[in-house]
Amino acid sequence: MSRDIKAQLSGVSRYLKLIRDLPQAKLFLQSRDPVTRAHTKSDIKNFFMSLAEHYQISQQIRLLDAQGMEVVRVNIENHHPYLVPDHNLQFKGARYYFQEALKSLVDSINISPMDLNVEGGEIELAHVPVMRYATPITDRHGHKIGVVVLNIIGDRLFDVLAKHQERMPTNSENYYLLNDEGFFLYHPGEEKRFGFMFGLDERLDRCEPEFMAWVHKEISVAQS
Repeated sequence: MSRDIKAQLSGVSRYLKLIRDLPQAKLFLQSRDPVTRAHTKSDIKNFFMSLAEHYQISQQIRLLDAQGMEVVRVNIENHHPYLVPDHNLQFKGARYYFQEALKSLVDSINISPMDLNVEGGEIELAHVPVMRYATPITDRHGHKIGVVVLNIIGDRLFDVLAKHQERMPTNSENYYLLNDEGFFLYHPGEEKRFGFMFGLDERLDRCEPEFMAWVHKEISVAQS
């Protein structure tokens, strides 16, 4: 199963770096000339659309400036990419994944914990689990001038887990995906997923106390 999950995420880092190194993106972020910015922004939009059409590994492709304002964004819905109009672009400077990417080392890639997609400050009604791959863009002096963000759809990982779950005899095994605090990201019961985003204490130690007691016992035996 781990091989199936890795296959879903393969190539994401290369995809991200390809966008980061796009000359037009660096030129746009550094230029103050309106004509240059207009031409380079058009090139960036065309490039993003071409990538989205041929390599549908993400839910969103975004270029943000150094303040966290979206410059170009392409959304992919039902395998159909589209450009988000400029007047609908959003400020993401307060979001943790942007701040961490801007503080990170040059040439590093930040992968956020999985959570639900937020638009306009609200969790999307149709829950979309995402991980965000982000990397800073720098000028020739190493100064950070922007950030590239890819939203990778968690549903693809959930599909892998669900397929393995279906192969199990009824009630014999359950597959779970947890975050580092023990909350369910994936659970066969959808109502238990992402409880931390809704103030719900849907964690493994509360929902499966007998299993957790066994785990702690095994750990204690192994350490003794």
